Amino acid sequence: MSEEWREQANCRGKDVNMFFIEKGPTAIANMKAVREICNACIIKKQCLDYALDNSIKDGIYGGQAPKERRISKRKREKGMKYV
Repeated sequence: MSEEWREQANCRGKDVNMFFIEKGPTAIANMKAVREICNACIIKKQCLDYALDNSIKDGIYGGQAPKERRISKRKREKGMKYV
């Protein structure tokens, strides 16, 4: 699968570490900032599908944390809406 969609990502050029949020006093604020980037992104679904297709366990992809992606993967497998 081509990954040309990445060229259109809102996160392109940003520090990738911000998408791997660590627990601590700034975690909520960091998650909010990342979700704002993802939610405004035109390739959000492609990013999420990439993470689901590749069983990526860490980081934020398509605006979803790992726990949320596990739920989305189950929904997708059942043919339900997951985005």
